[in-house]
Amino acid sequence: MYAEVNLRINERRGVLSVPLDAVDRSDPSPRVYTVTPAGAIHIMTVALGMESDQRVEVRSGLQEGDVVITGRHAGLTDGQLVQVRSLEAQVH
Repeated sequence: MYAEVNLRINERRGVLSVPLDAVDRSDPSPRVYTVTPAGAIHIMTVALGMESDQRVEVRSGLQEGDVVITGRHAGLTDGQLVQVRSLEAQVH
């Protein structure tokens, strides 16, 4: 059997979003690993909103301009010093 579905979702503009692989969901509360201006990792608990196939809305816990770590978070600890290689952030 086949079905055709037209699904309308809410469109939200001016929201903060991050790539899906920036969010660590291994704990009961989702977390994002940020990097402070001094180059130290700071782990932030975040509240998530709508999700697409590549990005997820962050409703609270981050501010526009925060630097987030994407990819694997294994072995990273709060306070660890890192060097940043920047990618362009997107606000939708």
